[in-house]
Amino acid sequence: MVNFPVKADDSTQYDVYISGFIYNDNDYPTVTMWKNSKEIELEKGDNLATYSRSIYISKNNTIYVAGSARKPTGKFEEEWKEGKSYKRETYAPCI
Repeated sequence: MVNFPVKADDSTQYDVYISGFIYNDNDYPTVTMWKNSKEIELEKGDNLATYSRSIYISKNNTIYVAGSARKPTGKFEEEWKEGKSYKRETYAPCI
């Protein structure tokens, strides 16, 4: 098991980010990210299936997650910036 935060040496710390999805209480896949093993849900997943494909952290620590969402009206691409959803008309498999 890894102890967080991960350290390269005694003077430097690194944050570890992972994006993916979990199944919520309604059994819908819900886009989620983890920072240093702490779960951060980006959507509630009510009548919506959301998946992530990639995560990017900018120089100023802005967090972007790219993925897709499926609603009864169809499937569309989606991007999350700092946890806020932005729906896209174009295909965005990764950032």
